[in-house]
Parts: sequence; structure tokens; C-alpha cells
Amino acid sequence: HSPRRAELIASTETTRAVVEGERAAVEQMKTETGIEFVPVWLTANDEIAKKCPFCGPRHKQEITDGVYPPAHPRCRCMVAYEPKKVEK
Repeated sequence: HSPRRAELIASTETTRAVVEGERAAVEQMKTETGIEFVPVWLTANDEIAKKCPFCGPRHKQEITDGVYPPAHPRCRCMVAYEPKKVEK
């Protein structure tokens, strides 16, 4: 494989590891505290990411379909977690 392909794989899998690590931490926090969080999709803050046909429309939207970044090779999107609003 070429160095370019290796970089592509490394970049994508690093993003996947970060996102999965954060998901695990949020689940652990829920288990320990009972506090629930809502995952929100965040694109990288540039025009390339915002023009992506898959990621652009998801920017700042709650993740409800179980699809988390990376959505494609070299995806630089991340996830923010917001406390779930409690209805009174």
C-alpha cells in the first residue's frame, strides 16, 4: 500500500477511535450518575466539511439513526454531547 493510503486509513481510524472512546465514556457516566446525554453531529469548521453531501446536513443535528462519525474516509466530523433535557 502507498503512504497516501496508509495516511487515509490512519486518519479515519483515529477519528473512529476518538468517537468510540467518547461514546464509551458517556455511557459510563450515565451508568454512574444517571445523567443522560444527547449526541450531536459536528462537522469540521470549514467549507469542505460543510459541503459534504452526507455530513453537511447533519451539522449540529441530534444523532438519532445510530450513524456516528467517521461517515466516510478522511471524515473529520466529531460528536458533541449535550445533557438530555428533562421534561417537567
